[in-house]
Parts: sequence; C-alpha cells; structure tokens
Amino acid sequence: MGRKITTGSIERAGAKAKAYEIRGRHGLLLRVQPSGKKTFYVQIRRGKRERLGNAEVMTVARAEYLARAKLNEEQDGGALKSDPQKSRLGGFIESLYATWLRANRRRAEKTLDDLNRLKCNFGDLYDKRLTDIRSDDLDRYVAARRADGVSTATIARELNTLQGVMRLAVEKRYARVSPFKGWRKPKAEDNGVTRYLEPEEEERLRKALDEREARAQTERKSANAWRAERGYELLPKIGEKEFSDHLAPMVLVSLNSGLRYGELAGLEWPAVNFRAKVLTVIGRTSKGARKRHVPLNAQALDVLRRWRAQRRGTGLVFANPDGSRIASVKTAWLRLLKEARIRDFRWHDLRHSFASKLVQRGVDLPVVRELLGHGDFALTLRYAHVRPGQAAEAVARLTE
Repeated sequence: MGRKITTGSIERAGAKAKAYEIRGRHGLLLRVQPSGKKTFYVQIRRGKRERLGNAEVMTVARAEYLARAKLNEEQDGGALKSDPQKSRLGGFIESLYATWLRANRRRAEKTLDDLNRLKCNFGDLYDKRLTDIRSDDLDRYVAARRADGVSTATIARELNTLQGVMRLAVEKRYARVSPFKGWRKPKAEDNGVTRYLEPEEEERLRKALDEREARAQTERKSANAWRAERGYELLPKIGEKEFSDHLAPMVLVSLNSGLRYGELAGLEWPAVNFRAKVLTVIGRTSKGARKRHVPLNAQALDVLRRWRAQRRGTGLVFANPDGSRIASVKTAWLRLLKEARIRDFRWHDLRHSFASKLVQRGVDLPVVRELLGHGDFALTLRYAHVRPGQAAEAVARLTE
C-alpha cells in the first residue's frame, strides 16, 4: 500500500530527467513528467490504469474519490451506470461533463457556452438516453442542420463538441460505446484561402504604425504645451525610442513570432529570455496546452527590449495600466488597417503572414510546424502553396 499523497507532497514533487510516479492510497498514482506536468492516475489492475486529471487543478480528495469509484466499477464487472438524470445526454452534460471540463480543460467555460448554444440544435438528443444514441441519430442531425443552411465547417465543430461528451460518457460507464466509433464525420470544405500580407501590404502596415507613433508624439507635445500655458500637470513624455501604447509592439512581435493573440496577451516577462534570444509559450496560454520555444529575431528582440525598458514590469508583457490582461485591441487594430488600406485581414492573419514568409524563404514545413505549435501537420500544409516553384524544382532533379 502506498503512502498518502498530500498537497504538500505534490508541490514538493519536482521534475526530473525521466518521468516518475508516486503511489498513494486506493490505487492512486501521481505521475510527474520531465516538463513538470503532474497527473493523477488510478491503477485498476496490473497492466491497466486510467487517467483521472491534472494534479494542478484536481484536489487530492477528489482524485482519491475517483480512484475508489474506478476500483469499485472494476470489481462490479464494469456494469453500466443507470442514474435517471445522468444517463441522459442533457443530464450528463449538466451533472458530470461540466464538472470534468472545469477540472481538466483550460477553455472549459467556452466549451460549455458552445454546448448551451447547441442545446436547441441537438433537439431530442438532449432528452435521449446515452445508451440509445446511435450513428443514425448523427446522420439525422447532419441532414437537419444542412437543411437549415448551416455550413459543413460549423456542423463539424458542433459534432466535435458532442463527441467529447460521448467519449467521457463511455469512460464514466454511462455508455458502452460512442456512436462516433466507426462513423465518418462530414469534413469541412477547404476553400484553399489562407490570408497573409503581401509585401506591399506589409510595407503599408509598417508605415501606418510609424505614422501612428509620430502622430502620438506630436499630439502629446501639443497637449503638454497647452497644459504648461495653463499651469496644469504635464502628461508623461513619450521618449524617442518609446512606444505610445501597446499596439505597435504587439503587431511587430506577432509578425516576427507567429504567436496567437491569446498567447501574446498571456505572455509574461519570465518567459522572454533575452540572453538566449527565445520566448517560451507555456501550456497554460497555448492552444492544446502545448509548450513551445520560439526564437526571437533582431526586430522582435529590439521591440521587446524597448518595451521592457518603457514598462519596467514583471508580470504580463502587454497589459492594461492596472496590470490586467488586454482583452481586445479590435478598435485600434481596425483603425490601423483602414489607415494602411488593408481589407479582409484579421489579427490571426499576422500568424499566417509569419508562416508564409518562412516558407517563401525556404524553411521546411516541419520546422514551421514546430514554430507555430501545430498539433496536426495538415494545418501546416496550408502554407505549401506559397512556394509553388518548390514542387517543380523537386521533379526537375529527377533528370539531373
């Protein structure tokens, strides 16, 4: 029998060169990865274990309770549960799935909001028993949504959400098999469009940023001259190498790093290593909770150094005056695009521009994938078209 796992022992369990485990009571295991990630498991029997959840989110008491429940299920022969409420799709989502999401997923509330919006779309599925949901129900759902004029991409996203619910229902023994097993989901159409900045557009964008900074300098000097004449307190001076606000440094760092907006808004100064010229996107802020390291080029380094000297902060790199996270830069961003005469361009397209420029300069797609943090290589392949001559060059080598 293992020793009791406590909150203190979890905190003291530091990362080592190889993954290791601490055994607790009731078959509970704490697994510590070399990255420092800590996860609860339950040893059901020899050769079989199940993941319980993130040890940095789930309490020890909750982990022990789930471990005991898993062992009891195994002892009972794995019979399906038959709670009147939880055995139905709607009741399972409200009673179990919501709790599981909050304990294990970073964007739990967004997923729950999606489920609430989809409640009317799932129709009678919400009142149906989990064990009675079949692939035929999924076919009918797809047909009904298409009849309503909903795009295939939207339908696929909705079904992905439902599939996550059914996966947990099987794990929790409220369903024996998921209706998605062996069923082919509709694939979203690939329109082949990946928006990125053309060279002349990037030039106009950078020029608009420079003009915005120059305008802010002029307006600040004018405002202080007006205040000085009237004996009012002067506004802080904007230095020659300082930025007027966070927009310009955020745009320039995005262009040179390919960070998603959420990753950029959640970036903290300890994650920026000026000596090694690299920034680290930690799992807590990245999509898919995957950590990655992004090298910083000369411009990104210069921008971050100037911004740090200006802000002198230790928390978020880009923050509101009170140090809180910047929720959106939409108003300033749209105004900037208008001044740069750039249409149909989103903030996320700065990430596409970063990747496209890498490919155009001959960087291999696997390297681009690593820099972007893509879990699926198919996402990276969308950039292959920006270097159309590459395929012709490869075929031409056959006759050399």
